[in-house]
Parts: sequence; C-alpha cells; structure tokens
Amino acid sequence: MDLPHTITIERPTYTKDRTGGPVPTWAVLQRNVRCYAQPRRAFEITQFAKQNQFVLWTFYLQTDVAVTISDRILFGTKTIGITGYRDMAGRGRWYAIDGEERDAGQAVQA
Repeated sequence: MDLPHTITIERPTYTKDRTGGPVPTWAVLQRNVRCYAQPRRAFEITQFAKQNQFVLWTFYLQTDVAVTISDRILFGTKTIGITGYRDMAGRGRWYAIDGEERDAGQAVQA
C-alpha cells in the first residue's frame, strides 16, 4: 500500500486554569508520520455508531506509534481526536488509527 500522506501526532499535558479546571497543552509526539488517510463512508460511519464508536477517519501506518485516545492527529488543516488504535492483523506490520474531527481547542474525551 502506498503511504502518500503525513500526519503529526500530539500528546497533551495538563495544567489547571484559575478555577482548577484542566487545560491541555499539546506537544508533538511524532512528526511527519507516513500513512494512508481514509475518510469513512456514510455506511461505515453508521456501522461504527452501532458499536458506540464515532469514526470519520482511519489512518493506516506501517509503524507502531503507540498512541492513546488522549492523543490527537494533525492532518492538513484538520484536528482528529483518536477514538481507537489497533494492530490490523496482530503481526506488528500494519496499524490503524481511528478518529473523529474536532475543533483544535476541544478537550479530549477520555
């Protein structure tokens, strides 16, 4: 599979605002990660929703980037919150990251 796209993966650290609420500060975890970005079709989005998962994008990689659902992806002008991460065949060769588009400042849903 050709990997024509690149993404940046960011991880939050939290400080407290003046009322004690959490405020994320994003730091780059990995930059220029090669991948294949696939927007999901309406049918697939519905199938994921039936399993209580919200997935608009899937990113396929050949590198284990060890992301968590607290991390986010920057893809072009889009900010993608990670909703899932898996080893495609259980062999450590292909990985998939599922995600949903979010506002850049939107809090992580952990």
